[in-house]
Amino acid sequence: MRGLFWKIFLWVWATMILIVVATALYSNYFLPVERIGRGEARELVNFYANATASIYNSGGEKAVSHWLSNLKPPVTMKIRVRDNSNGTTIAKSKLGKIPEKYWQTGPVFRIPIWTADGHMLRFIAVFPTTRAELQQKRLYQNIVRIIFAFLIIGIICYLLSLYLTKPLRKLQSAASAIAAGKLSTRVAEKIGSRNDAISELATEFDRMAEKIESVMNAQRSLLQNVSHELRSPLSRLQVSLDLARRNSNSKIDNELDRIELEAEKLNDLIGEILSFSRLQNLEKPNIENIDLIALIKEIIHTVDYEFSQLALPIKLNTNIETYPLKADKKLLARAIENILRNAYRFNPTDKPIEISITQENHHITITIRDHGPGVDDEELEQLFKPFFRGHKSQGTEGYGLGLAISQQAIRLHKGTISASNTHNAGLEVLITL
Repeated sequence: MRGLFWKIFLWVWATMILIVVATALYSNYFLPVERIGRGEARELVNFYANATASIYNSGGEKAVSHWLSNLKPPVTMKIRVRDNSNGTTIAKSKLGKIPEKYWQTGPVFRIPIWTADGHMLRFIAVFPTTRAELQQKRLYQNIVRIIFAFLIIGIICYLLSLYLTKPLRKLQSAASAIAAGKLSTRVAEKIGSRNDAISELATEFDRMAEKIESVMNAQRSLLQNVSHELRSPLSRLQVSLDLARRNSNSKIDNELDRIELEAEKLNDLIGEILSFSRLQNLEKPNIENIDLIALIKEIIHTVDYEFSQLALPIKLNTNIETYPLKADKKLLARAIENILRNAYRFNPTDKPIEISITQENHHITITIRDHGPGVDDEELEQLFKPFFRGHKSQGTEGYGLGLAISQQAIRLHKGTISASNTHNAGLEVLITL
C-alpha cells in the first residue's frame, strides 16, 4: 500500500510541476515583450530630471539620494545624478538584477539640470536592452514561483495521496484480520461516509465479511451440534456392545471387537471435532506463566512413552535452559504434541526425530523435523486445513484435524506455524512464539 501512495504522489506531483515549469519557460521566452519607444523614454527622463531639480532645490543632495534610492519607475532604468564641476556622483537609483552586459547596448539620456543657486548637475538615465531586461525579470520571478509551486503542490499531492490510500490501508488491514480468523471485522464505519467508489467498496466488503461470518458460524454450529448429537447414540451403542458381550457366546467376539474398534474411532473423531470447534470459538486462551523448555521436555517424555514400542530416538538441540513464557499450557502442549505425534507416525526407526529451539530477539522458534517421506509441494499450503490428508498419509491413523488444531492454538498465542520439506527428505514444522 505504501508503494501505491508514492506512485500517486510522485505522478501527480511531477505532472503539476512539469506544467508549472513549462508555463514559466513559455512566459519567459515566448510571450510578447513590452517595449518603450525612444520618445516615451525621453519624456519619462525629462519628467524625472525636473523632479530631481525640484527636490535638490528644496532638500539638497541627501533629499535627491533618498528619493532615487526609493524610486520605482514603470520600466527598469538606471539613474545617476553627477556634479558637473567635478564629475562625482551625488545620487543614484538602486540597480536591478540585469547583468551589466545588457546595460551596455541600451539607450542613454544625459540631461543638464540647473539648480536655484546656479549650480549645474547632470541627470543620466540608462535603459537596458528591452527583451533581455524583461526576460531576466521574468526568469527571477518564475524561479521564485517554481519554488513555491514545489512546496504547495507537494503538500497538495501528499494530502491527495493520503486521502486516496488511507481507506485502502484500512481495507487491507480488515482483509488481513479476516484472513487471520477475525470474521467480525468491519471497515465501512472506519472509512466513513465519503460518497465515492471507495466507500461503496467498503460497504460491499462488509457485506461480504458478514456473509462469510454467517456461513462459517453456521458451519461451526452444525459441526458442533452434529458432534454432540452423535455422542448420545454412540454412548448407547457402547452400552449395547457391553451387554452383547455378556449375553453372547465366543462365536461373535471378533465381530464385537470390530464394532468396538470402530466405535472408539468414531468417538475419537467426535472428540477431535469438538476440540477444533471449541478452539475456533475461543477468543482468549487461559494465560499463565510457564517454562517453555520444561513443557517441551514433558511432551517429549509423554509421547516417547506412548510410542515406546517403536523405540524412536528424539534429539533435542538447544542451549536454552529455561524460557519463561505467558501461555495457555494445555493448549500449547496440545499443539506441539500433535506435531510430534505426526513425526512419530512417519519417521523411520533408524533415524532420530530432531527438535531444535532457538531464540532471536523477543521471539523463540521451535523446529520439529522428521525423516519421513515428506509432503508434496502442492499440498504444503493445505496441510493445516481441517480434514485434509495428503496422499502419502492415506492408510495411516488420524482424521486430518491434528495440524489444524495446532495452527489454531498457535494463532491464539499470536504466533505462526509453517511446514516445509527438507532437502534430504522429511518434513520440518516451524513454530514461532
